[in-house]
Amino acid sequence: MATILRLKIKRKGLKILFFVICAWAILLASWVPRAYAYSQIAEYLCELGIKFFQQGRYEEALHEFQKALLAQPDYEPAQRYIEMTERMISKAPVIPIEKIPSVTPSEYMEILEIQKEMIREKQRLIEAVPVPEEIKKRIYAPRELTLDESLSRIRQPIEIEQGETITIKGSNIQRFLVTEPFVLKVERKSTNEILVTGEKLGYSYLHIWDNNGRWTLEFLTIPPRPIGPSVEEELRQAEERAKNFKIRYYLDWSSFETGRKWDSLERSSYSWRHSLTFFGETPYGMFDSTVSGSAWHDKSEVSYMSVGLTQGRLFGFKDFNVRLLDFTPALSNLILWGGNLRGAMLNSPAFQNFLDYTVFWGREGGGLYGGFTPGFTTERKSYLSGIDVNVKPQEKQKYGFSVVRGWGKERLPELHDYGYDADFSLDFAKGSFSGDVAFDSEKFAYLLNASTSIPDLIVNSEFRNIDKEFLTMSGLGSRAGELGLLTNLIYTPWEYLNVNVRTDFYQDRLFPNPKNEDAWNQDLNMGVSLQADPMTVWRLDYALQNDLGKVSPIRNYNAGLSLNRYFDWIRRINTFIMYRYYHTNNFRTPTLDYISNRIMMGISFNIIKDLNYFINQEFSWVEALKVDEKAHPRAFQTGLDWGKQIFKSPFFINLRFFYRDEENTLSPFSFLSGEDYVESFAEITYKPTPDLEAFFNTRVRNVWAENPATQKRIDLNFYSGLRYLWDTGLRWESVGAIDGYVFKDYNSDGLRQRDEPPVEGVKIWLGKDKFEVTDLFGYYRFRKVKAAKAFVNIDTTTIPAGFLLTVPATQEAPIQQAASIQINFGILSKTEIVGIIFDDVDGKKELTSRSIGLKGVEVYLEDGSRATTDAFGRYAFKKAGLGKHRLTLDLKTLPAQYIPTVPIFIDFELSEGESFNYNIPLKKTQ
Repeated sequence: MATILRLKIKRKGLKILFFVICAWAILLASWVPRAYAYSQIAEYLCELGIKFFQQGRYEEALHEFQKALLAQPDYEPAQRYIEMTERMISKAPVIPIEKIPSVTPSEYMEILEIQKEMIREKQRLIEAVPVPEEIKKRIYAPRELTLDESLSRIRQPIEIEQGETITIKGSNIQRFLVTEPFVLKVERKSTNEILVTGEKLGYSYLHIWDNNGRWTLEFLTIPPRPIGPSVEEELRQAEERAKNFKIRYYLDWSSFETGRKWDSLERSSYSWRHSLTFFGETPYGMFDSTVSGSAWHDKSEVSYMSVGLTQGRLFGFKDFNVRLLDFTPALSNLILWGGNLRGAMLNSPAFQNFLDYTVFWGREGGGLYGGFTPGFTTERKSYLSGIDVNVKPQEKQKYGFSVVRGWGKERLPELHDYGYDADFSLDFAKGSFSGDVAFDSEKFAYLLNASTSIPDLIVNSEFRNIDKEFLTMSGLGSRAGELGLLTNLIYTPWEYLNVNVRTDFYQDRLFPNPKNEDAWNQDLNMGVSLQADPMTVWRLDYALQNDLGKVSPIRNYNAGLSLNRYFDWIRRINTFIMYRYYHTNNFRTPTLDYISNRIMMGISFNIIKDLNYFINQEFSWVEALKVDEKAHPRAFQTGLDWGKQIFKSPFFINLRFFYRDEENTLSPFSFLSGEDYVESFAEITYKPTPDLEAFFNTRVRNVWAENPATQKRIDLNFYSGLRYLWDTGLRWESVGAIDGYVFKDYNSDGLRQRDEPPVEGVKIWLGKDKFEVTDLFGYYRFRKVKAAKAFVNIDTTTIPAGFLLTVPATQEAPIQQAASIQINFGILSKTEIVGIIFDDVDGKKELTSRSIGLKGVEVYLEDGSRATTDAFGRYAFKKAGLGKHRLTLDLKTLPAQYIPTVPIFIDFELSEGESFNYNIPLKKTQ
């Protein structure tokens, strides 16, 4: 016997081991083929993410960085980008910037080496970063420009609003040329002045000749600025304060009385329920706690208690959820289907949301749903604990595995101690595929789901195979013993036509037909809805229930046709008529077989304002198939409904009156209750604010017997309730710090590198009222920031002229308790090479009003980068690197009839923020 027992235990252990190996095989299969290449593609994925980041496509960028971590978990650039991308939800546009060669200025290297140590020392000595006496500010174009050395300090393109005029002064302005006359309107005011007016939106160059030579200005015409705060000021968002703590209170009370007469009414049921919830935002997440008490007749109890923290943040962990006392496990699969526990649960993501896990423990029977009727539920010494792990190697893939254990003296003896479940889901462009496999230590259960969606058609199917002896951790599972295929189809070829079909073919192996245990059941439901016009809707449906494989075999099919029609006469009148046919065969009790034809019709309309009336009539013709029985039941129902606000007070009233008359209900095939009644309903509601509502209603039904099997009686219901939400005005906000750097982002990746120098004197705003200025190291710091979320904005008027941002101007900073979050701003100089290639009609080797630009001509730099002229002959290298360059005209792209009148190449050195201009005049050969 001992040997046999050991063999059984060993065999069960092998089953469990085999099940676990199979469950993870699917996951491993998706990893292994690609694993050899992961170490080679991390850099590629990160570069792809950087492109998305620079374009402001943060969700796509984050996805690529996460994939790079999967390929190489210790890849630092991806880790740093993920941290920064998660904060980038600002709608400020990110300027996409091409890569330029990395530059390491020697004058900054020694400072950068000691930067961190000096900053720490500075933080200990002073409370805030000192503001320099002079703040470097960008000089914007005044409404009057002078053609002298001051022009070099103005950032170009010069923004000019539509309709705005700028005066330009020079020394004996001889002539001028505008390349885009539809963008700028230029006219002479005097010998030394011209007027420039913005016309249509766009860019244009303006060339001016005076006694000092030629001047070239670039203009950008923009829409008129709205009256009010500037764009910079609008970008400065106030801190987002933590939400106040609130208290929500619910009260429900009901009583039901019945009796033959008014003086003999007796209470048959009585219940009430109180619920009190306290919730609000804390530095560690959203806190909530709830306690509920219930009463049923003379018994009462505390039926529900729960304390939780959602979107938690603590010790570097974030987005976790904790629930204590009563809860429902945050997983629903074949091995653990619903149920309420009293204990503890933790749910948390991990590894940048690569996986999430849930751990729980608790006593069965706890929670809200087990406490509606006090005294009817008792605490059982039956416990469950488990863990559920879900892995997402890609955005559209998920694999999960669960292990659940059950124990306790009062646990049902037929239940197993352990249960296992593995599931997966795969999403595709036009569909999805998922599955669930469970093992209760002895028997298996399987579910497979597939769905597809194409234009006008949605199809989903479910295959199930659940062993008849399979048990969940709490008892007999849903659809136990079934083997079948369920399919749903929805077809919408036009907006006014909808077709839906549902089929279910299955075997019931738990309770089969004793005469034919292998028989299959077939269920079919079809429906068509057609809106013939805005006032008319037709509906046709058919249902078949051919359950010959059940312990009580039955075949039932019915079909119906209905018409809903609206009429706009004096008032809107709603009408409907419906016909339905039933045919039922009960194979165990043939005397219950019957055929039924039913017609229902009705009309409803508004009599006067707030007063509605309806009338319905129902006719049935029923014939028994195995016995001599016919029935012709009918029912008539009418009523009034009135409801409105009492003047302008916070009180609302609703009154209803119904009358129902049933005839010919003596036959068992009438399927009517055999009760005639008059019913009245009255309700008054007090709702002064959206946060407070109190109501009381009563319903009285006077029933007299149409059928001797029913009793004459009076039913009386009372129901009242209170809903109240109280804002305590108290809040618990996080107190933390925000710091960071402003630096020259030479590689335009948004990340601060050791060889990228700092920028001093830049103003950084926190909200609308606080600002700091970067110090020698480009560093700033806001201390004791009290908020749930803050917004940090760089003042673009204080960054050096000729520089652009490589990150959004406004960034979000979630404040964490006693922690510091770093927000960095990278800037890059607008260093460019520009020029115009033109037909020198005048032969002066200079741009004049008669010059004609040539399109499609190419120039290139020494590194092979190229630029092509546009329709006006303009070319540009917008992100040229610093240092020495050679610019060359590609003669192969030059039309055959033209020759250049200046050298086809030029050597020059480009400084930071400089715009180098080289025009190439061409001469047309004879």
